[in-house]
Amino acid sequence: MKLRLGVTNTLLCDIFGISQGLCSNIINTWIPLLASHLKSLIFCPAKEVILQHMPQALGKKYPQLRCTIDCTEIFIQKPRLLELQQKTWSDYKKHNTAKYLIGIAPNGMISFLSDGYGGRSSDKSIVHDSGFLNKVDPKDIILADRGFTIASDLLQKGARLEIPPPSTGVNQQTSEAVAKTKKVANARIHVERAIGKKLKHQFYQQVSKHFLVQLKSSD
Repeated sequence: MKLRLGVTNTLLCDIFGISQGLCSNIINTWIPLLASHLKSLIFCPAKEVILQHMPQALGKKYPQLRCTIDCTEIFIQKPRLLELQQKTWSDYKKHNTAKYLIGIAPNGMISFLSDGYGGRSSDKSIVHDSGFLNKVDPKDIILADRGFTIASDLLQKGARLEIPPPSTGVNQQTSEAVAKTKKVANARIHVERAIGKKLKHQFYQQVSKHFLVQLKSSD
C-alpha cells in the first residue's frame, strides 16, 4: 500500500492498528529488501538488443543511440548532522534531497539507476562515481541535458554526447541551434516521461522522512 498508493504512515498505522515506530521499522526493513531483489530488473541491454528495438523515428535521428540520461532529486528530511545537511542541500531545489542518475533506453526501458547521492553532488560527479561510463561502448550516442559536461569523458570511450546548444550569453539562437535543441528535446521525451511519472506518484510528493535513504558521496 505504501509504494502502490503512496499512503501516509499515519494512515497505515490507523488501518493496521500499529504504532508509528513499528510502521517505520517495517518500511525501513522491507523497502531495502525489495530494492535488493528487484534491482536485477534494471539492467543495460546489449547494444545489439537496443538497436533491434530502436523506435524507427528515433533511429533515423540517432542510429547509434544507447540511452538518455538525467538526474532526478527526491526531497528528504533535513539530516541532524551538519555535514549531511551540507551534502544533501540542493541549490536547485532549495531543499535537502537525494539525487539519482537515471538512464532510459531508446524504447523507454529504464536501463540504469545509480545509488542515491546528496543533492549537492553535481551531475558530472555522479556519472563518474556511479559506474555509468563502464556501460558505454565505442560509437555510442548518449543524450543528456546541458548540465552534463561529460563530452570529454565519453570521447575517451569512443562515444559521443548530444546535448542542446548553449543558450546563456546568446541573444538569439541560429536556426541550426534551434533545430538541434528541438531534435534533442524530442529524443529526450522518454526520460522526462519516466521521471515525470515517478514524481507524480504521491509517495514521492511527500518529504521522505519515514524511511531511511542510503546516500553515497561523490567527493
